[in-house]
Amino acid sequence: MKSFSEEDRLKRVTGSYYLARGLYGLALGAILPAYVLFFWSRGLNLFEIAVLASIFEGSILLFEVPTGAFADIFGRKKSVISSHLFQSLAGLIFILSPSFWLFAIAEATQGFGETLKTGALEAWMVDNLQAIGEGDKQSQTFARGEKFNRLGFLLGILFGGFWGHNFLSLVFLPFTAFHLACGFYLLRYMPEYDRQSTKESQRSPLKLRETLTGGLNSITATKIVLFMVIFSLFIAFAGETVDQYYQIHLFDLFSLDPRYFSWMLILASLVVILSVGRVMSRRLSAKGLVRLLGTIEAIKVVTILGFALSGEAMIAVLAFIFLEVFKGWERPLLLDTINRYIPSAQRATAISFFSLVTSGGEVLAGPIIGAIALAFGLKVTFMTGAAVLALGLTLFICASGITKGRGGNLLNRLRS
Repeated sequence: MKSFSEEDRLKRVTGSYYLARGLYGLALGAILPAYVLFFWSRGLNLFEIAVLASIFEGSILLFEVPTGAFADIFGRKKSVISSHLFQSLAGLIFILSPSFWLFAIAEATQGFGETLKTGALEAWMVDNLQAIGEGDKQSQTFARGEKFNRLGFLLGILFGGFWGHNFLSLVFLPFTAFHLACGFYLLRYMPEYDRQSTKESQRSPLKLRETLTGGLNSITATKIVLFMVIFSLFIAFAGETVDQYYQIHLFDLFSLDPRYFSWMLILASLVVILSVGRVMSRRLSAKGLVRLLGTIEAIKVVTILGFALSGEAMIAVLAFIFLEVFKGWERPLLLDTINRYIPSAQRATAISFFSLVTSGGEVLAGPIIGAIALAFGLKVTFMTGAAVLALGLTLFICASGITKGRGGNLLNRLRS
């Protein structure tokens, strides 16, 4: 077996992580500029489009924790590779589907594939860095991973805008190809240096209950993690209102050409690439982290309202771009914090619990915003999202004591 130096091992771990994040962003970006219009062109109405999103998130809700435990028990590499293969299968079903119900099957398949990756990739990266003595590079790797994800996303939407404009019926073909290519690449080159991934012979399905319990306990044992997990429910609900309908809103209200959607996402991705390193450049205290997240979400409330109520196309477009930038900051910030406090053995399971709550917010949003959109229109739908986020922020502030004087014993309370 070929021997690798410490530097080579670091490059193999970070390189595989960056490639997985980048190709995932590329696949997502390729469909994002026109996937809602794809469903619309197939005869689906606003409510059916929202229901499809709920089916996707519902499958995540159903499979998230079991697949996280699978990754912890049987290996994170297997889980990540399987994720890409299932998502390529979902893309193929989308291409061939003539009806709502086959779209629903495709959404469920894609959701299952998503759960195989969620938690597993991050857990694999953190534990492999620790295994080669480079655990202090975790924050930096999360930030760079987000940059590669956004770079892939940028290239994907640049291509996807053109592809969707000219081949709307084949929107999911690049998505299928990119996931398939990533899965086969990782099968060949993704390393495993951590003990958690390699001691499969010492595990069995009987450890499932122990792993699930340990993952849940690792979240509830640390209040900063618990508060953020609960708050993510409100963040997800509010985000879903914009994600599902921004294309139709801008197209109907301002007659914005779908090709401009790509440039909006490209600009947001460029800002994230240039700024996320600064956001993650130093290890914030628990108090600083809570205040930063609270500030970001407070600005998001105002931005969603601006997107909903503005009668000017430029203001609405800028509001959407800012919302995408904030989304790019949230993910590495939350993942870095959660991974500081959870043990290695339940790492993928704990992150899956976090994703489970996020998916729960999106599942809850689907039928609610679909009904509101049909009954009252999109502006009221977006305002509902802003109100839900404001409510969640208020509860988050009260629970964390973010506004109490100089903080008092906040840091100790959050870590206890």
